[in-house]
This record gives sequence, structure tokens and C-alpha cells, in this order.
Amino acid sequence: MDTAVDVAKHSASIVLLEKDLAVLAEGIRQGRRVFANTLKYVQVTMSANFGNMVSMAVAAVMLPFLPLLPRQILLLNFLSDIPGTTIAADRVDAESVADPHGWDMRRLRTFMIVFGLVSSVFDFHYFRRAAARASMPMPSCSAPVGSSSPPPPSWQ
Repeated sequence: MDTAVDVAKHSASIVLLEKDLAVLAEGIRQGRRVFANTLKYVQVTMSANFGNMVSMAVAAVMLPFLPLLPRQILLLNFLSDIPGTTIAADRVDAESVADPHGWDMRRLRTFMIVFGLVSSVFDFHYFRRAAARASMPMPSCSAPVGSSSPPPPSWQ
């Protein structure tokens, strides 16, 4: 409290500016909300990065071309972090704030692996389509695709 002795104020970890302990309870709730949103951000970021890492490692071994250049990977990583910044203002369920929670590494690891691999499945599907397109012959410029008309005379 602000009426305490100066020695007590300086030695205290928390100095209350109001004569109400509800300030402490609100601080605890806000801290738990921040912690819950931090866990959400870590889960999303770790699973996305794990999935991208697996996709690029497999693609580098299996494909005759790189699906993304290093600059594109960095740009993708940067652009995917922008929506993640909105997690800080996300609402948290009441049960997440009611009791203290800690880091559950097993849950975090499971989330990262499951959703990272799901992301990689979609990447592999795209890579397969891109590889099929790369091996398809391009239509010639002399005649429109599907037409049986002879090519136009050359302009010499």
C-alpha cells in the first residue's frame, strides 16, 4: 500500500497503489491470459516450422528441382508470422485462466508433429502436381492447343 513505511516499499516485490487486493487477482488473470496466448503462438509457429522443414528436406531429396528458393522460404516464414501477432489479443477461455498451467512439453510435441505432418501432406500433394507439370511438354507456339489448323506462315 502507498501508506507503508519506505523500507517496506523498497523491499517488497509488489507495491500496491490502491488499497484493494483485487489488483493482485487481476494481475494474475492477465498473466495467465498472456501465458495461454503465448502457448498458442508457440504451438502454431512450431508446427508450421516443423512441417516446412520436413517438406523442404523431403523435396530436396525426392524432386529434381527446389520447390522454393531460400528467399521464398524466408519470405513465407516472415509473412506467416504476421497473422501470429494477432494471437496476443486473442480471447482465452475461462478454464484456462482459472487455474495455473505450466509448459506441457508432451502436448506441445504432439501438436507440432501432428499438425506439421498434416501441413507436409498438403505440401507433398502440391509438389507432386508441380513435378507433373514440370515434366509435361509445353504446347508449341505455332498452333493453338487443340486446333488442327496448320501453323501460320513464318515472318522472315
